[in-house]
Amino acid sequence: MVFRLIAVMKMLNAFAIYMLFVSGVQPKLITKGNVTVAEDNSVTLQCGFSDEGVQLVLVEWNKSRNRTKLAVYRPNNTHHYNQRITMEVKNQHSTITIKEVLKSDKGWYSCIFHTFPNGKQEEKMYLDVKGVNMFGMKHRLRNLSTYISASVVGATVVILIIALVLWKMKRKLSTSELGRKPHKKMPFYENVDNILNTQMEIRHAQ
Repeated sequence: MVFRLIAVMKMLNAFAIYMLFVSGVQPKLITKGNVTVAEDNSVTLQCGFSDEGVQLVLVEWNKSRNRTKLAVYRPNNTHHYNQRITMEVKNQHSTITIKEVLKSDKGWYSCIFHTFPNGKQEEKMYLDVKGVNMFGMKHRLRNLSTYISASVVGATVVILIIALVLWKMKRKLSTSELGRKPHKKMPFYENVDNILNTQMEIRHAQ
């Protein structure tokens, strides 16, 4: 019963692929785009189908300049032509990892997929290899620009806070000055009161 179910599922999968082929709608082979790496590091190139219903017959990676084969995959076997390169195939996707990248590894790379029933499809991507010093300098400059931007923002925030504190202090001082009652000595009025009191005492005495 289980074997019959598996056979039916395979037939349905093959029929779906055939219908896609007949209708002219073919799965598109896509890549992750061009890659930049520093010399002596490792890098991974990726390629594959977005549709998991594709049946792979053969997958091949090569360097496009002279069509040098790097690795070939078949359902029961994977062959590598370079010891620094490792190839993996999983779920209609393939990757190659290049270890200890050299300047000579720079260039265009092709991934070639042979599928049933769509036949052969090929995509290319460019690997750019930078010297360690140049790559490190760009990285440091990028970090420096980030640090400078953060410092400018921080300084601006501090200046705004200081300005706000000073403004509040000035406003508080102005308010207290307005609310304070003036204290003035008025000796003239004090003398008038004394004169009036003396005159009243003289009248009582008479």
